Amino acid sequence: MSERPVTVCLYQAITQGGAHRTYSATRLDLAKSLVRNGINDVATRVTGRMHLDRYHYLRGTRRSDESNKGDIGIGLAVREQIEQALAPRAVEFVEVMWGNLDDKTIEQLNGTCDLFVIGGGGYIFVDGAGRLNERAVDLELLGKIRVPIIAYSIGLNRLLHEQENDLTALPDQTQRTLQSFADTFALLSVRDGDTKMLFDRYTFGEVALTADPALFLGRRHRKPLTRSKKFAVGINLAAHSWRAVHVLNAVLPSILPLLRKLARTPDLELVYFVHHDLELPVVALLKRNGIPLQVVDTDPVSMLDAYAQVDFVLCQMLHSAIFATNAGTPFLNIAYDLKSVAFAALLNTPEAAISYRLASEGWLDHAFGALFERRLSLRSQIEASKIELFRELQTFQSRIGDLIDTSAVTTAWSSQRR
Repeated sequence: MSERPVTVCLYQAITQGGAHRTYSATRLDLAKSLVRNGINDVATRVTGRMHLDRYHYLRGTRRSDESNKGDIGIGLAVREQIEQALAPRAVEFVEVMWGNLDDKTIEQLNGTCDLFVIGGGGYIFVDGAGRLNERAVDLELLGKIRVPIIAYSIGLNRLLHEQENDLTALPDQTQRTLQSFADTFALLSVRDGDTKMLFDRYTFGEVALTADPALFLGRRHRKPLTRSKKFAVGINLAAHSWRAVHVLNAVLPSILPLLRKLARTPDLELVYFVHHDLELPVVALLKRNGIPLQVVDTDPVSMLDAYAQVDFVLCQMLHSAIFATNAGTPFLNIAYDLKSVAFAALLNTPEAAISYRLASEGWLDHAFGALFERRLSLRSQIEASKIELFRELQTFQSRIGDLIDTSAVTTAWSSQRR
């Protein structure tokens, strides 16, 4: 008789069912948003700065705030890797989006699931004062879950436009909360060295460093390069929040001259990778500035193949850098969050990410040129780092398999947490 499937709850930033969900709106609502979008478009054209209202743009164009290709890719990768970890047993998934966990949902999960997995992404947020975000400190709800909880490649976010906090001197309350948070997990893995240092310093127990799940999404043979010109450079800029737009406007005066220079380069084409629907106005702004672009706006797995077609990537979004690395393509990230700096350090290529505050026109032109010239050696470096990180991921996957194969694991865990 075959074993019953293992039922896994994935607690994620974007679920498969929630991806690309749009705002509902009346005709009057749509009209208001269209007017607001029109005003913002005129302001953008006149000032040369991006004017963008997230809510009105998404509602007026029937686009989605749940369109972040990085978050969607994380979900796909976690599914893929959990299935590998539990093979040959069949796996059934139940998905809950971050923020939708409540007593009723927990009661249902406790009665049907074998594992509860916090599936990657920037689950932890530490502000300039060293305080944790509400999601990470909602220990009461996590404490009611009576099946093993796995933190799967979770990460730390720290925005660079805020005061940078010292992770070695966090407030006492934050330290206590981190320990209580870590105590809820049967297994814990993190996506970068900064997040690992946070848990190593303030909590007890083993912390695995497995990188972002999307780094290993769809590990398969890539399609051969097929393009019309000798070189191709990928572009991605961030506009998924008002904070990202603030940073974008700060760096546009440096980015636009470089993109114009690249556009004039013989035998080179520019490819824009859309990671969020809110980047479409950015694409329009670049084209109005005389920058010809091929636009790639597709699902994460297909996007990985497109990343493999370019020689180098200039980006802002963390997952643009991660998708590029997955595809074996070197990058330069203009960071708005220290998570991008931490990712570059994880690959042993710290020069591949730098704070937007340092991205002057002269620096950006020099850094891009230097890294582009070194693209082949950078490709070799990131491939070597990926091999090492994949070994760590496989070790963590084996521990998940051992956890579920322990016959009394659910009963023991439930008794421990009551």
